[in-house]
Amino acid sequence: MPHAPGELVRSATPRVQLGAITVMGDLSPKMIFRTVRERTPDFRSCYDDALKRRPNATGRVVVRFDITASGNVKDAIYAEQDMGYEAMATCISNAFRTLIFPRPNWGSVSVVFPIMFAP
Repeated sequence: MPHAPGELVRSATPRVQLGAITVMGDLSPKMIFRTVRERTPDFRSCYDDALKRRPNATGRVVVRFDITASGNVKDAIYAEQDMGYEAMATCISNAFRTLIFPRPNWGSVSVVFPIMFAP
């Protein structure tokens, strides 16, 4: 069915795109990316909740977190967000706190991870 010019057309599934990450420490970016990618449904759920309140919500959330020597996440916070909806950024940060990574060979690992969202 054709749409009127300027009419918002939402895709069946909102897009969640994981961005290029910055890693300081002893885990490969590929390993970290793989672990985070497995939780994309959690990030999509946060975004779906935001879309219910703001149907045009689009932008990115950048999460900074540390991976401890045991592989657990410590201090996951959103460092940036341009979504205009703080509850979504908090939801994303909370999802990061539940991740479990392989143990680094030494010390902790600091990560900056951007995620982009579009309806």
